[in-house]
Amino acid sequence: MDSKQFNADHDRIQQLFESLFSNAIEHNTENITVSVGTTESSIYIEDDGTGITDEKQELIFDPGYTTKNGQTGFGLTIAQQVALSHGWEITVENGDDGGLRFEISGITFEPKTFD
Repeated sequence: MDSKQFNADHDRIQQLFESLFSNAIEHNTENITVSVGTTESSIYIEDDGTGITDEKQELIFDPGYTTKNGQTGFGLTIAQQVALSHGWEITVENGDDGGLRFEISGITFEPKTFD
């Protein structure tokens, strides 16, 4: 498996991934699969859950927006703020298997180093 390295604030990137994984788990009632991968200059997190409509995708990063009762609606806003603070962009689209795909682009991957 090919791995890539990039620089990021440890605590903030943890928040970003926790928010995206939690979103996949909390907004699906069945077992789901979450895939993580890279492209030339991005990281994607994609699930095979139920997804949401295109109209709701336009609102997904708005503070306080949620499609589930009892949730704060701030998780994806936090993920977006973390991405922006690193000079990246985060977008959402329908996943290949019906769920959502979040793509974090603008990442500069570092050359691999070996210890």
